[in-house]
Amino acid sequence: MQGRYRQFNLDAGYWFQDSNKRAVDRAYLGYRFDERSDLQLGAPARPFGLLPYPQFGWSYHIPFFLVFGVNTGTGLKYGYKDSDWDFQAASRLYNATTDDNGSFWAAGAHGVFKNGPWTISSQAIRYEYDPKNPGGVSDDSVLMGGNGLTPAFLVAAKGSIGGLNVGYDLATPWLGPVKKVKLYNDYSRLWKDKSGWDDSQMHTAGIQFFALPVMAWLDFTWARNANPWGGAENGTGWTSTTSSGSNDWYFRTNLNIGYYF
Repeated sequence: MQGRYRQFNLDAGYWFQDSNKRAVDRAYLGYRFDERSDLQLGAPARPFGLLPYPQFGWSYHIPFFLVFGVNTGTGLKYGYKDSDWDFQAASRLYNATTDDNGSFWAAGAHGVFKNGPWTISSQAIRYEYDPKNPGGVSDDSVLMGGNGLTPAFLVAAKGSIGGLNVGYDLATPWLGPVKKVKLYNDYSRLWKDKSGWDDSQMHTAGIQFFALPVMAWLDFTWARNANPWGGAENGTGWTSTTSSGSNDWYFRTNLNIGYYF
């Protein structure tokens, strides 16, 4: 849902999925100062890293699961954009149990390089959470709230992330409605500051089919110490990696077909 009145605007999206799962995609009230700058209050997209997605495949990678890609957060966001610069800033880290604001910072460098049919994207991220947790709760990890589609999960409070993605576009006029395919290889890794907490890794090889308005992704993903791979056995993957299945590689195939309009 979108609306506009003079310099004010409203943008909201809501997801409906099976098993009565519901989630807010985004919801904010905005004010545009001029053609270059605006302010958003509510639950806007968090401005960070490679946009619009931190990988080519449908199987989201480590930056996404640690909320550094395709993520919404409650707060205040300011944006400025001209022909050369795109600046966005947002705030803050809130603990609903203690009713207090902790601190959080993240810094990243990313780049996208194109040469003919080849596209290479990469990024490096350093982040630190300092939550205002209640007494007896460890500050070594941070709880990420569930969005209605996935359960809540813990992540390491401090760490570094690296990602490298390679894609190759191939025109396919001989495939009828499929006009193009993209071959891709995504890799990401999380190094945790906490001693004894092993690295998390994800590697996806796949192909994307373009038959607009239909698009499809076929992913083959290997993951180690990553919560969505290994199920309950690997529920501590983003943190201590001490559960059954830790440090083992898990494989999953994912096929997604979407109609876009």
